[in-house]
Amino acid sequence: MVSLLQCEWMKLKNSKMLLVSVLGAMVTPFMLFVEILKESSDKPDFQFTYYTLFSHSNFYMILIFGLVVYTVFTAFLYSREYTENTLKMILTIPVSRHALLISKFIVLLIWCVLLSVLSWIFCLIISCICGAAGFSIVVLAKSLWENIYATTILVFTLTPLIYLSILTKGIVVPVITSATILMVNAALSNESYASLFPWSASYLLATKGLDPAYPKEIVIAILIFTSVAGMVLSFWYFEKNDVK
Repeated sequence: MVSLLQCEWMKLKNSKMLLVSVLGAMVTPFMLFVEILKESSDKPDFQFTYYTLFSHSNFYMILIFGLVVYTVFTAFLYSREYTENTLKMILTIPVSRHALLISKFIVLLIWCVLLSVLSWIFCLIISCICGAAGFSIVVLAKSLWENIYATTILVFTLTPLIYLSILTKGIVVPVITSATILMVNAALSNESYASLFPWSASYLLATKGLDPAYPKEIVIAILIFTSVAGMVLSFWYFEKNDVK
């Protein structure tokens, strides 16, 4: 497994996807900066707080921009061997197909968390530069924890998109699907039903924003079902599919 992880990392280092994903993660700090400029222009006396800015940044990163960035990275990671016709060569090595998928998922999880933390750091820098009020270590720690926690849950709900990446052997369908999910997230952002939608629930669960009408156990069960279903489908299809 360690060798597979090293191999996956080396392949990523030699690709442009790392830079692309980092630039994608920078969209959230940029949008936060634009929001600050707009509010400052409309309401010169308005004072932003660290709590407000980090709440907005986590919302942008988890529910909107991060979802698309992570999906692009996911689709690239799982379809690369198909598009480059290297999968057949890799499978000639005595390695389990399941181990190969798991190693990719570990890389995916680690990199997505790092991207979220990087985005959070830049949001912190922007907040400091713009003179946000209400600085508190407790607020920063809470925000960072919610960021990491929500990202981790979100990555586990990407397993259906992993399946689509393997099924279609490309990046287009997963990205279109993620764009659809993004629009649903936006539509449900102020609705109670958001707690039942897995890709919204990840953020709501981490920030303790679940609707009281729906028990936490039901939300967790939906998240687990989504993740496991995607994993099972991915393992099943990858195992049975012949490499041509």
